[in-house]
Amino acid sequence: MRGGWIMGLVVLLCTGAASGSSARKMDQALRSDASLKHFLRSYAHDAVEGDDKSTRFATADLPGTRLKLVYLSGRSWCGSGGCTLLVLQREGPTFKRVSEISISRPPIVMLGMRHNGLPDIGVWVEGGGIHPGYQAALPFNGRHYADNLTVAPAHKTKARAGQVLISVETPAAPLFDWEPRQ
Repeated sequence: MRGGWIMGLVVLLCTGAASGSSARKMDQALRSDASLKHFLRSYAHDAVEGDDKSTRFATADLPGTRLKLVYLSGRSWCGSGGCTLLVLQREGPTFKRVSEISISRPPIVMLGMRHNGLPDIGVWVEGGGIHPGYQAALPFNGRHYADNLTVAPAHKTKARAGQVLISVETPAAPLFDWEPRQ
Protein backbone atom coordinates (compact mmCIF):
# COMPACT_ATOMS: atom_id res chain seq x y z
CA MET A 1 0.00 0.00 0.00
CA ARG A 2 2.82 2.36 0.90
CA GLY A 3 4.44 1.86 -2.54
CA GLY A 4 1.16 2.85 -4.25
CA TRP A 5 1.00 6.10 -2.25
CA ILE A 6 4.58 7.00 -3.19
CA MET A 7 3.95 6.15 -6.85
CA GLY A 8 0.83 8.36 -6.81
CA LEU A 9 2.86 11.25 -5.39
CA VAL A 10 5.53 10.78 -8.08
CA VAL A 11 2.84 10.84 -10.79
CA LEU A 12 1.32 14.02 -9.32
CA LEU A 13 4.70 15.72 -9.23
CA CYS A 14 5.62 14.66 -12.76
CA THR A 15 2.33 15.84 -14.24
CA GLY A 16 2.51 19.17 -12.47
CA ALA A 17 -0.71 18.64 -10.55
CA ALA A 18 1.07 19.30 -7.26
CA SER A 19 3.40 22.01 -8.52
CA GLY A 20 1.40 25.07 -7.41
CA SER A 21 -0.11 27.94 -9.33
CA SER A 22 0.23 28.48 -13.06
CA ALA A 23 1.97 31.78 -12.33
CA ARG A 24 4.71 29.96 -10.42
CA LYS A 25 5.10 27.41 -13.26
CA MET A 26 5.34 30.21 -15.85
CA ASP A 27 7.91 32.06 -13.77
CA GLN A 28 10.02 28.90 -13.52
CA ALA A 29 9.75 28.35 -17.29
CA LEU A 30 10.83 31.93 -17.98
CA ARG A 31 13.78 31.62 -15.64
CA SER A 32 14.84 28.30 -17.16
CA ASP A 33 15.44 29.71 -20.64
CA ALA A 34 18.78 31.25 -19.83
CA SER A 35 19.63 31.96 -23.48
CA LEU A 36 16.46 34.04 -23.92
CA LYS A 37 17.06 35.98 -20.73
CA HIS A 38 20.69 36.60 -21.74
CA PHE A 39 19.60 37.87 -25.17
CA LEU A 40 16.94 40.13 -23.63
CA ARG A 41 19.37 41.55 -21.07
CA SER A 42 21.82 42.41 -23.84
CA TYR A 43 19.07 43.83 -26.02
CA ALA A 44 17.62 45.93 -23.20
CA HIS A 45 20.90 47.10 -21.68
CA ASP A 46 21.07 50.48 -23.44
CA ALA A 47 17.33 51.16 -23.22
CA VAL A 48 17.01 50.64 -19.48
CA GLU A 49 17.57 53.88 -17.62
CA GLY A 50 19.91 53.80 -14.64
CA ASP A 51 18.88 51.24 -12.09
CA ASP A 52 15.34 50.81 -13.47
CA LYS A 53 14.09 47.70 -11.69
CA SER A 54 10.68 47.71 -13.38
CA THR A 55 11.47 45.81 -16.62
CA ARG A 56 9.49 42.58 -16.82
CA PHE A 57 8.84 40.15 -19.65
CA ALA A 58 6.24 37.60 -20.64
CA THR A 59 6.80 35.13 -23.46
CA ALA A 60 4.93 32.77 -25.75
CA ASP A 61 5.95 30.58 -28.66
CA LEU A 62 4.20 31.30 -31.94
CA PRO A 63 2.81 27.82 -32.71
CA GLY A 64 4.12 26.11 -35.84
CA THR A 65 7.10 28.47 -36.14
CA ARG A 66 10.56 29.04 -34.65
CA LEU A 67 9.39 32.43 -33.39
CA LYS A 68 9.01 33.61 -29.81
CA LEU A 69 6.91 36.59 -28.76
CA VAL A 70 8.25 38.66 -25.87
CA TYR A 71 6.14 41.36 -24.25
CA LEU A 72 8.40 43.85 -22.43
CA SER A 73 6.88 46.13 -19.82
CA GLY A 74 8.24 48.71 -17.41
CA ARG A 75 9.28 52.35 -17.39
CA SER A 76 11.74 51.96 -20.27
CA TRP A 77 9.35 49.98 -22.52
CA CYS A 78 5.90 51.51 -22.12
CA GLY A 79 4.14 54.72 -22.99
CA SER A 80 0.55 55.91 -23.08
CA GLY A 81 -0.14 53.74 -26.15
CA GLY A 82 1.18 50.49 -24.70
CA CYS A 83 4.40 48.53 -24.28
CA THR A 84 6.93 46.82 -26.54
CA LEU A 85 6.35 43.48 -28.25
CA LEU A 86 9.40 41.72 -29.69
CA VAL A 87 9.19 38.93 -32.24
CA LEU A 88 12.36 36.84 -31.99
CA GLN A 89 13.68 33.92 -33.98
CA ARG A 90 15.91 31.32 -32.38
CA GLU A 91 19.29 31.07 -34.10
CA GLY A 92 21.35 28.30 -32.54
CA PRO A 93 22.06 29.18 -28.92
CA THR A 94 20.71 32.74 -29.19
CA PHE A 95 17.99 34.80 -30.85
CA LYS A 96 17.68 37.50 -33.49
CA ARG A 97 15.11 40.26 -33.55
CA VAL A 98 12.57 39.90 -36.34
CA SER A 99 10.31 42.79 -35.25
CA GLU A 100 9.87 45.36 -32.50
CA ILE A 101 6.33 46.68 -32.09
CA SER A 102 6.21 49.64 -29.74
CA ILE A 103 2.58 50.39 -28.89
CA SER A 104 1.07 47.03 -28.15
CA ARG A 105 -1.22 45.77 -25.43
CA PRO A 106 -2.48 42.30 -24.58
CA PRO A 107 -4.22 40.25 -25.62
CA ILE A 108 -1.65 39.23 -28.22
CA VAL A 109 -3.10 36.52 -30.43
CA MET A 110 -2.31 34.28 -33.37
CA LEU A 111 -4.84 34.96 -36.11
CA GLY A 112 -6.10 32.49 -38.70
CA MET A 113 -4.63 34.32 -41.72
CA ARG A 114 -1.06 33.70 -42.95
CA HIS A 115 1.25 35.88 -45.03
CA ASN A 116 4.55 34.68 -46.49
CA GLY A 117 4.31 31.41 -44.58
CA LEU A 118 3.77 32.84 -41.08
CA PRO A 119 0.58 33.52 -39.13
CA ASP A 120 -0.67 37.06 -38.66
CA ILE A 121 -0.37 38.38 -35.12
CA GLY A 122 -3.23 40.27 -33.51
CA VAL A 123 -2.42 43.00 -30.97
CA TRP A 124 -4.74 45.24 -28.97
CA VAL A 125 -4.33 48.98 -29.72
CA GLU A 126 -5.67 51.60 -27.31
CA GLY A 127 -4.46 54.68 -25.48
CA GLY A 128 -2.09 57.39 -26.63
CA GLY A 129 -5.03 59.15 -28.26
CA ILE A 130 -6.60 55.99 -29.71
CA HIS A 131 -10.09 55.46 -28.28
CA PRO A 132 -11.95 53.20 -28.48
CA GLY A 133 -9.44 50.38 -28.73
CA TYR A 134 -9.34 47.74 -31.43
CA GLN A 135 -7.44 44.62 -32.45
CA ALA A 136 -4.84 45.23 -35.17
CA ALA A 137 -3.71 42.42 -37.48
CA LEU A 138 0.00 42.36 -38.26
CA PRO A 139 0.92 40.46 -41.43
CA PHE A 140 4.42 39.06 -42.04
CA ASN A 141 5.99 40.62 -45.17
CA GLY A 142 8.69 37.97 -45.67
CA ARG A 143 11.27 39.73 -43.47
CA HIS A 144 9.37 41.13 -40.48
CA TYR A 145 5.99 41.96 -39.01
CA ALA A 146 4.59 45.47 -39.34
CA ASP A 147 6.10 47.62 -36.58
CA ASN A 148 3.50 50.39 -36.59
CA LEU A 149 0.05 49.19 -35.57
CA THR A 150 -1.73 52.28 -36.86
CA VAL A 151 -0.67 52.27 -40.55
CA ALA A 152 -0.76 49.75 -43.42
CA PRO A 153 0.01 46.93 -43.75
CA ALA A 154 -1.33 46.61 -40.18
CA HIS A 155 -5.11 46.86 -40.20
CA LYS A 156 -8.10 46.70 -37.88
CA THR A 157 -9.83 43.38 -37.50
CA LYS A 158 -13.61 43.24 -37.23
CA ALA A 159 -13.70 41.50 -33.87
CA ARG A 160 -11.43 40.11 -31.21
CA ALA A 161 -10.37 36.79 -32.62
CA GLY A 162 -7.54 34.31 -32.61
CA GLN A 163 -5.66 32.04 -30.24
CA VAL A 164 -4.54 34.07 -27.20
CA LEU A 165 -0.78 33.74 -26.68
CA ILE A 166 -0.16 36.54 -24.16
CA SER A 167 -3.05 37.90 -22.10
CA VAL A 168 -3.25 40.50 -19.35
CA GLU A 169 -3.15 37.56 -16.91
CA THR A 170 0.06 36.06 -18.37
CA PRO A 171 2.67 36.16 -15.60
CA ALA A 172 5.73 38.32 -16.27
CA ALA A 173 9.17 37.74 -14.80
CA PRO A 174 11.73 40.40 -13.88
CA LEU A 175 14.35 40.84 -16.57
CA PHE A 176 17.11 41.88 -14.22
CA ASP A 177 17.88 40.32 -10.87
CA TRP A 178 18.64 43.33 -8.75
CA GLU A 179 20.52 43.05 -5.52
CA PRO A 180 20.29 45.74 -2.87
CA ARG A 181 23.17 48.18 -2.87
CA GLN A 182 25.32 48.07 0.22
